[in-house]
Amino acid sequence: TVLAQCFAVSSWITSLMSVTSCFYIFVRPIPEEGQPEMPREGFGYISRQIGPMEPPAYRQCAWYEPDEKEQFFRGDSMWNAGKAMSALAVGVGF
Repeated sequence: TVLAQCFAVSSWITSLMSVTSCFYIFVRPIPEEGQPEMPREGFGYISRQIGPMEPPAYRQCAWYEPDEKEQFFRGDSMWNAGKAMSALAVGVGF
């Protein structure tokens, strides 16, 4: 039973981290032919990594603006399903 409790607590912690982290997934934009590679950008379910010279909303993250969220995640069912499952895991674990 101790092992099951440790697993439940660690699952809740990692689910909470995946929901709140702005570094959940990193994306490197594909450069045009002959252009230098761009740096990686961090994205999370509720926030993203701050851009250069952009003030952070919390830690090193910035909340998504509604139009920005629509631009990035419109029609991405895997992203929406992952967000829903992480939120469900946090809610059930709590």
